[in-house]
Amino acid sequence: MKKDVLKQISFSVDLKYCSSLTLITIMTCYTIAVLKGHVPVWLPYISDCAVGYPEAYIFRSGMTLSSFFLFLNSYEFFLFAKKYNKGLLPYLSLFYSILSNTGFGILSVVNEKENDTIHLFGAIIFFAMQGFYMWNNLICIYYINNNKKIKNQVFEINNKKKKIEKKIKLFNKKIKKKKKNKKFLKIKKKKKKIFSNKSIIVKTFITTLYSADVIYLVINEKKEKNSAIYEWIAVILITIFNFSFILDYGKKLYLGIFLD
Repeated sequence: MKKDVLKQISFSVDLKYCSSLTLITIMTCYTIAVLKGHVPVWLPYISDCAVGYPEAYIFRSGMTLSSFFLFLNSYEFFLFAKKYNKGLLPYLSLFYSILSNTGFGILSVVNEKENDTIHLFGAIIFFAMQGFYMWNNLICIYYINNNKKIKNQVFEINNKKKKIEKKIKLFNKKIKKKKKNKKFLKIKKKKKKIFSNKSIIVKTFITTLYSADVIYLVINEKKEKNSAIYEWIAVILITIFNFSFILDYGKKLYLGIFLD
């Protein structure tokens, strides 16, 4: 979406930010459950905050909507990655996301009190497929940044920009001599890589930590009394991972709701 088009719209909501609804819903349900005495302050499983009422209603509606927003985030990555990677990886990411958020929807609708088996099945699908989604995204990003064709395209674009920048600088110098108060043309510098090294390092760290956290949770769930903390960490890492793409997309990609 072009900037001039966005400026003409009176109000818009970028759906990339809507994945924050996951944590908002969880914290709301946790607060209500603690105040009602349904769960202890430290530290219940997230699912335990979705059993009593009225928090069960909030959890069911909020988390179902969250699963949809997480899917939209993955669809944004699919659109973005497919532009640079024509192979199978972007489609795999979308596939893992569909499975993961289907599981998310199941655990949101069916709480552990109603049917613990179905709820647990949904949770396993969600957390497991989310891990595959993260790792596949990293592989896809690595491919995009190291693809020779993309590198050559970026190199050619940068060379053209440098030539244009030199012309603009010369033009600005001439104008500066004649009119001191006149606004000069601005030179915009763009990143050479599609995904920065910092972005890749952050995503790799989050994905590795998430994988270790989930594996540890599965192994030690029955052994440790405070294993619920690893479930909380996993959900927080999922949210951070999704948010990390906002800086990569910048203004190159916009998926939102418009009100004119």
